[in-house]
Amino acid sequence: MREKTPWVDYGLKPGDIVMFDFTGQKKITQHVGIVEKVVGGWVYTIEGNTSLTSNDNGGAVMRRKRNPKLITGACRPGYNV
Repeated sequence: MREKTPWVDYGLKPGDIVMFDFTGQKKITQHVGIVEKVVGGWVYTIEGNTSLTSNDNGGAVMRRKRNPKLITGACRPGYNV
């Protein structure tokens, strides 16, 4: 993915695809989401297969507020807007 889509290490923007490791170790990717906004140090995402009781296997599409410490990386698709 890094070869075809720009990898983002900082400065997340709406539309970026973020990968999460909920263990906090940043070694594996357990889940992904799409950045909606970044406010006050928190990353707000839209995610599928999530719920209030499960981060990565919940069966719903939801807006979530995520701690950036759980993000393993992100990519920025070349959207033509």
